Amino acid sequence: MVELRENGMVGELPRAFFDLTALETLALVKNEICGPLLPEVGNLRNLARLFLEFNEISGPIPKEIEGPLNHAMPSSMPKQAWLQCTNNQLSGTIPIELGRLTHLYSLELGGNALTSNIPPELGNSLHSNGLSGPIPSELGRLANIEEMWLHGNQLTGHIPPELGDLKRATELNIRENQLCGSIPSELGRLDKLHFLRLCNNSLTGRWPHRCAPLDCCIPPQVGGLKNLSEMDISNNELSGQIPPELGELKKLKLLRINDSDLSGEVPQELGALSALQTLVIDSAVGGPDSESARFLPPEYAVHWHG
Repeated sequence: MVELRENGMVGELPRAFFDLTALETLALVKNEICGPLLPEVGNLRNLARLFLEFNEISGPIPKEIEGPLNHAMPSSMPKQAWLQCTNNQLSGTIPIELGRLTHLYSLELGGNALTSNIPPELGNSLHSNGLSGPIPSELGRLANIEEMWLHGNQLTGHIPPELGDLKRATELNIRENQLCGSIPSELGRLDKLHFLRLCNNSLTGRWPHRCAPLDCCIPPQVGGLKNLSEMDISNNELSGQIPPELGELKKLKLLRINDSDLSGEVPQELGALSALQTLVIDSAVGGPDSESARFLPPEYAVHWHG
């Protein structure tokens, strides 16, 4: 292991590192390393974890990096490949070779200048780049992923229902894109999810309620997210009423559901959310003086918009 975090390193990566063929972990976080990530990184045939966050590394991601990260993991380590290069100056496309990492556990490439579409079978942290095109449905196969950050890109199309297969996911953040269509009901299967952030897109859709004569702005199945702490679906084009099933989110602390085209009343079930601290909602669904607002306990910090 070589760990030189916040060590004041400047200049390009020393070529001597690429001769350490037995190296399993290289951590050079928060230095001032610049220049390219050279193809010689492929010489590190035992490398399982590469941490280069918060430097000034530029240029493309070399396809050769797939080789060492895809080898049989050392017996001393769990079978997990880590590649974390957030907040650098990487550019170009994401190599399709990274989709072959069978033991991929963490891929974090946010805060760079990467472009083009997201390769199928990749995900995790690709936020704040210039990525475009649809979210590949193949991301639903990433069984080990716990956090998926795709926010702050230019992604288009619908949210794939296959994301509901990310059984270990605790956070799904795809805010600030150009996504459209409805919120998939399959997301209600993510029972480990703590944070759901879909705001600042162009999501639409009306969901018929199974037990009442109303159309909901989001699928009632979202009420099954028993561990959800924060949900932000604001600044979309959602229409219809708020489903009463949101009252089943007993661990919910923050709910932002403003700046859409909501109608109806505030479900009185929201008044039973004992953990809720902040509710941001449109005045179109009642307002502070409405009959429905009286169900909201005074300890809620309620912000009415519009």
